[in-house]
Amino acid sequence: MEPAHAEVLRKNHLKLKESLKSAIVDVLEYLERNRIITVAMKERVEYGSRVPGEQASKLLYLIRTRGKNAFQALLDACLESNLFEAADILEPEAAPHEPQYTAQPRPEIFSSSVGQNDELSEDEDLPDYWPLNRLEKEEEKVRVKNWRASSKPKKLQRDYDYACSLKGEERIYSLVHKIRGLCLIISNEIFEHLENRDGTVKDLNDLNFLFNGLGFEVLKFRNQTSDQMNDLLRKKVLEVDHKDSDCFVLVILSHGANGVVFGTDGQYEANTDEPLNCVNVETIRKLICGVSSLRDKPKLFFLQACRGKENDEGQKYDGSVSQMRTKSDMPSQEEDKESRASQSCDQTNSQPGQCQASGVTNNPTEETQYSSDTDMDLSITKKSAHKPKKAEDDVDAGGEKIPYLVDTFLAQATTPGYVSYRNTKQGTWFIQAVVYVFSRFAYKYDLIELMTKVTKLVSKGEVEITGNKQTVEYTQTFRKLFYFFPKLSKED
Repeated sequence: MEPAHAEVLRKNHLKLKESLKSAIVDVLEYLERNRIITVAMKERVEYGSRVPGEQASKLLYLIRTRGKNAFQALLDACLESNLFEAADILEPEAAPHEPQYTAQPRPEIFSSSVGQNDELSEDEDLPDYWPLNRLEKEEEKVRVKNWRASSKPKKLQRDYDYACSLKGEERIYSLVHKIRGLCLIISNEIFEHLENRDGTVKDLNDLNFLFNGLGFEVLKFRNQTSDQMNDLLRKKVLEVDHKDSDCFVLVILSHGANGVVFGTDGQYEANTDEPLNCVNVETIRKLICGVSSLRDKPKLFFLQACRGKENDEGQKYDGSVSQMRTKSDMPSQEEDKESRASQSCDQTNSQPGQCQASGVTNNPTEETQYSSDTDMDLSITKKSAHKPKKAEDDVDAGGEKIPYLVDTFLAQATTPGYVSYRNTKQGTWFIQAVVYVFSRFAYKYDLIELMTKVTKLVSKGEVEITGNKQTVEYTQTFRKLFYFFPKLSKED
């Protein structure tokens, strides 16, 4: 390498490190493909550290030793990977390197026409089937598309600036830090009493790449008992100051029942079939909402676990009026219990479409699901309407108060009472859909739009032999829109 080029790399090491890390894998692949570095060198850089910044730093030291063509190859790799800022540093006399951009009248930001705030990307259409079968293909790496890869990078930058303005903050959650906050992932694979969850390693690794790419500090923990899960939440979340965080993410991958998620010691009480050694989903949500340094900040929960033993057999739609099951059509409580006893949960398909079962409990209140809720609601309404006003209702506690469970988002792999599906090699339908959609579209769509795509994708899945289906459920108490804004921050 020419001394002048080596000096550019030396003087601008820190700037280049920051500029390269968002697409470091693409740069490495380009350099290896063009024989600037060997496969072994590429793997040492890529797998020697999982931190993109450290990978970029190692590459910058390595590239100086790779001959006279290495500098130009690095510049070409940056241009191909849309790393225009890095290209400007390497070749300042040709700056700016970004593509031509034609200014247009700016529409109102984040208008009601969701998805129209940017162009349709080339991979906008979702796959026709799910899950994708990559058993015979080289495993794809998770790469989070960001604003620089868009054909309208300046517009996305302006959109982000608006979101961080006083006016924008009234409508959109503000994400200003390079490190958005903590993403805690708990993945349980080996169980003492239940069937092991083969395939969860794929989910764990892909989630790690996804949320790293979205700007989170990812902490991963595997095979935790229920006590260890509670201890993790206490030490890593409840007792931590999150004042420098914009938001918080919790992901749990495990066996589960409706309302609970099992630790690796999870089991069922022999006589009552009640779940033991598990953590309560609603309790977790309440505890995290009670962390004062997370007040007013979005708190995201993703749970991959079954919520019952029922299989969703799906329904055929021929365009006619829906055939509703009446109360007389429903099974008796005895028949229902017998049916549930013969079924199982967190089903796996070691090959696409083949299921194996492991047990989880069903909804403990399912025997009341057929009772009329209209009369119940009316009685509550009447009682509430005539309830005498208590003296404490007039007390002004002082200061602004917000609802306790506000600013939360909870996404679950399946609906109450039903199983979810997991491939022993390719991971779960739900988590893989989250990774697929978020990595491609998080740079331009809000969370609800992303989850709509996830739900659509999972709903396309069908077990080959039985034809069973699965759908996602999510609930939220957000007061604003939530955008991930990958690779955009006010600390740049």
